[in-house]
Amino acid sequence: MYKVILVDDEEWTLKRLNIIFRWSEYGFEVIDTFTNARLALDMIVAQKPDLVLTDIRMPEYSGLDIVRIARENNCKTKFVMISGHAEFQYAQEAIRYGVTDYLLKPVSRETADKTLARIKKDLDELRGANSESEIVFEN
Repeated sequence: MYKVILVDDEEWTLKRLNIIFRWSEYGFEVIDTFTNARLALDMIVAQKPDLVLTDIRMPEYSGLDIVRIARENNCKTKFVMISGHAEFQYAQEAIRYGVTDYLLKPVSRETADKTLARIKKDLDELRGANSESEIVFEN
């Protein structure tokens, strides 16, 4: 199972994300949810989950701040930004930080399924490549 952390300053959005995204069907497990971006960032840096879904606009730290600081701490985590704002500036900055996807609220079940399927495929390929590089041949 791939580990997931959800971050949004609105509790109802976190609940909705747990309903809309069919985590276990795609091999994901939500290990924690946060309404406080600073606490989320601490957990992300410590746990280095496989995937983080985060709101882009939050008090104290934005989702972009979370990605930037996580990258500075060598997190290879995949990030998906979720926003109620279709502002090009946000999307552009997200791309600079290597965000995997940028979804607009409200997220539909179809979009959630497509997003998880694509991310799972990427993670499976990374996991396969990493395990192949760890093979040691003995004489």
